[in-house]
Amino acid sequence: MDFEDEEFIKREQSDDLLFEAYDEPIKSKAIKLAKQALEINPNNIDASTFMLFPLSIMYYKKGDYRKCKKILKWIQENNEYILGYLKQEIKFTKAKIDNIENEGTYSWGSEAEAYLVVKDYKYLLETVPAFIEFVERESK
Repeated sequence: MDFEDEEFIKREQSDDLLFEAYDEPIKSKAIKLAKQALEINPNNIDASTFMLFPLSIMYYKKGDYRKCKKILKWIQENNEYILGYLKQEIKFTKAKIDNIENEGTYSWGSEAEAYLVVKDYKYLLETVPAFIEFVERESK
């Protein structure tokens, strides 16, 4: 592996910013760091739905619907279940929710990840009720 390779350096810089974002307690700063990471490397595998979801809501709140749609597309590519869950096309039974919460683990792209992302950012979703309608309209 060539450690002087420009692409390698960009991937490492992007990873570093994402790890900073994961550890950042202030959500607005975390979102800014995640955005910087994705600008450096838009294909960063570490840009999970946990980072992308609040970023999409932020762009929606700012009225930047083009960027919001772009982030929603990345979310759909990372986790095929999350938009379906938001649109209530995918329902979780109480038993499934109990299993997800009791197990406490998930894999990227899984139904469990979709459930946990929406649950963790429910407070943010409640600040923009029209966001789900936007998702329904734009992801047909």
